[in-house]
Amino acid sequence: MRLPVIRFGLVSLLAAFTATSPAVARGSTPESKAFGVTSAQTLFERSFQQLGLASHYQFHETVNILQRVNKTFPGSSTFDVSFAAPNRMATTLHVAHPSHGVTELDTVQVGSTKCQRPPRWICFPSPAPHPATLIHTLLAPRMTNVAYRTSIVLLHAPAVRATVVLASWRGNGIVYAGTLLLQPRSGLPLRFTSSVSSSGKLDVRETASFNFAKKVSIDLPRGRRVMP
Repeated sequence: MRLPVIRFGLVSLLAAFTATSPAVARGSTPESKAFGVTSAQTLFERSFQQLGLASHYQFHETVNILQRVNKTFPGSSTFDVSFAAPNRMATTLHVAHPSHGVTELDTVQVGSTKCQRPPRWICFPSPAPHPATLIHTLLAPRMTNVAYRTSIVLLHAPAVRATVVLASWRGNGIVYAGTLLLQPRSGLPLRFTSSVSSSGKLDVRETASFNFAKKVSIDLPRGRRVMP
């Protein structure tokens, strides 16, 4: 049995905002500005393509809902992904609601076998994992006419120049802002933040980070029960 767990992410919540107003979905922001010969939006998308080539990494995302969004009440969620090429992935989803308590879901996948708990580990066939595609879906804005631009920041000491991709969108009183920091040489994503505000109030805040330095070991749980 696959246990359904509702995950609220900023992108899905923003979709809930825009679904209430056709005028918002059309948007009216300017097109992407070019950064050299490569557009800012291309740099944004290319970073997740590079992520798909990485041999291992860890990803951590936090979403905080500060105001009620349609039928979604304030709360928080964290989502962790560990990946080791070519086909090993582990995830942990933690959702906390003041009125509904805490829900947690763990998965481990090796090849075409995926295991999930609670209540106990149950394993079943599953398509090979594609975490880069999953993460891109969680972080990339889906609205039309999102404006992208770039900026340069200095990291660490001695200072290293790094590119930041800024995404923005607004319509009908709703404002979205996203910031993606890229690794200086590889162009891989390092940190991501985004927010949604309406009527001048911050409704949703999202932060995410990537760790490419630590190698991870991912194995299927022992004594697992395999479903057909």
